Amino acid sequence: MIQINMPLADSRIFTAGVPGRAAGPWRSATRGTDGLIDNPDRRSRMVAIVDDDEAVRESLKFALEMADYRVRSYESAVRFLDDDWRHLDCLVLDQHMPVHTGLEVLAQLRGRGARLPVVLITGSTSPDLERRAAELGATVLVKPLVEDDLLEVLGRAMV
Repeated sequence: MIQINMPLADSRIFTAGVPGRAAGPWRSATRGTDGLIDNPDRRSRMVAIVDDDEAVRESLKFALEMADYRVRSYESAVRFLDDDWRHLDCLVLDQHMPVHTGLEVLAQLRGRGARLPVVLITGSTSPDLERRAAELGATVLVKPLVEDDLLEVLGRAMV
């Protein structure tokens, strides 16, 4: 249910509920101290997705583009590391991939001085994985991903 609240002239609030999920850049909007909706422009934000699973890559790309992020996707860690990643604002990185794990890629990036926010996605987690990800400054999300959770984490990471 999407709920829309609109202030009326006489201080009452008109509330409308619409079945379905929110779509578009207002999904993660928050109220500022003045009560107005504060929604930073995401169109200038570049997010990279690194996942060897094409279906996951494409669904994440679609969801992020619908939320007005610009997206680059990579089918392997090797391709990603060979590209110029310095222009990125955030990275969504799969943990379980051939050749390099997500933590290995993240450690390489940190070793090269990269400080971009990273969301590490995994089908299964462990205390060791969570600890190591936190040490490297990444947030861990478990698949299947909830779109709203991902958007919330991205929004907080790119403040």
